Amino acid sequence: MYHSYQHPLYEIEVRSRNCRVELTVNDMPCFKSDEQGGVAVDWPVNPNILSSGRQSFTITSKPYQGDDYIYKSANLSLKVYVRDAFANDKPRTLVVEMPEVDFSTKSPSQTYVYAGNFDASVPYHQLGWQSSVPLIEEDKERIIKEVGLIYDELLDIFRNRDLSRYLALCHERQEEVFNSFYFKGPLDEKRQSRLIPTLPGLLMKTPYHDYHLSFHASGKVVGLSLPSKPCGFLFYSSEDQKNAVLEMALFHRKSPGAKLTLIR
Repeated sequence: MYHSYQHPLYEIEVRSRNCRVELTVNDMPCFKSDEQGGVAVDWPVNPNILSSGRQSFTITSKPYQGDDYIYKSANLSLKVYVRDAFANDKPRTLVVEMPEVDFSTKSPSQTYVYAGNFDASVPYHQLGWQSSVPLIEEDKERIIKEVGLIYDELLDIFRNRDLSRYLALCHERQEEVFNSFYFKGPLDEKRQSRLIPTLPGLLMKTPYHDYHLSFHASGKVVGLSLPSKPCGFLFYSSEDQKNAVLEMALFHRKSPGAKLTLIR
């Protein structure tokens, strides 16, 4: 759709109550919540938009763990907006909205899925995973082993606070994400320091067997995730396991025989 924003930032507003909710854009993870109660977020989705044109989204609602059906008291709404990333004086524009879902009027549901599209116009074009190798037919154990090596490398990087290795490992992901948010220039020292987690005690990692493998972007992107968590690696403090950080991590293979690398 036409807009006059110099730095268009697309956001999806999700409002839900009494149900789990998960949002994907272009078959790539965006937002996920299993928290009891209500959710109200305006989630920026530019990293999932590789270029101008038609984009797809899917929002899925499910009952809370241990329940058979979505509560009758649940409801769900979604709106796609665009605004200027830097001109806060310009109001955002509604692009498309999903009809609000009131589960009190529906038959008992175990899953509710709504899929839609919106047109986006952005001043960039990114390669992302467009030409990546389909992974879904590859040996799953091999993929887990490859991803595990990067998990181990990240643990070593974080324990040694090796920023240069972190930036080298995440270069492709960081470049595209920064570009999608119109961030130019190197990170200042304060922002760089936030890339390496700081937790008391020794940094630990969650065992591999707790994760499950998931495929995205028509099977060209893969990630590991814990139950009720987005795709990524969970690191925690040896002094308190609840004191933890999640490093978001999605991988692709640029060409046959190439190593898996971080793309988001």
